[in-house]
Amino acid sequence: MSAKKLGQVVAENCVVMVCDLQERFAPSILHFDIIVKNANKIAKCAQILDLPVLATEQYPRVRF
Repeated sequence: MSAKKLGQVVAENCVVMVCDLQERFAPSILHFDIIVKNANKIAKCAQILDLPVLATEQYPRVRF
């Protein structure tokens, strides 16, 4: 789909999603600390713009 067909981005139709940033995977992910910092910046910007922020966590009760 081309950008022209996407139309205008409308805040009321947007959401920011942060998907499962687990510290236990940090050793396996290159630049994990930078990824987390950027995710935090994006979430803060979304709050300023009054956009909903959704974050997922797999098995939150399991602790390793």
